[in-house]
Amino acid sequence: MIYLSQNAADKMNQMNKNFIKVKVFFGGCNGFKYEFSFPQSCNEGDIIFKHGSKSIITDQFTLSRISESTVDFLEELMEERFLITSSNFKKTCHCGTSFKA
Repeated sequence: MIYLSQNAADKMNQMNKNFIKVKVFFGGCNGFKYEFSFPQSCNEGDIIFKHGSKSIITDQFTLSRISESTVDFLEELMEERFLITSSNFKKTCHCGTSFKA
């Protein structure tokens, strides 16, 4: 399961987006990094986690690295971004998108 925080759902509402896709791939300072996109719909083979009117879309490789994580939205004075929070990450980087699982 991948969860969606209320902050992330609120930001998706502001952006008028119903889907957020999260993809993990090899790279970054700690071995893995992730990126977000906002597709208009799901594709065959996608893994989907529904949270009310919003859905998180991912793939099996990504799910194996970030299961039981939360898609959140950080809003600070100098920065706004979607991020993944997880107690399963052994290490994260200050860049905010690189982690060690």
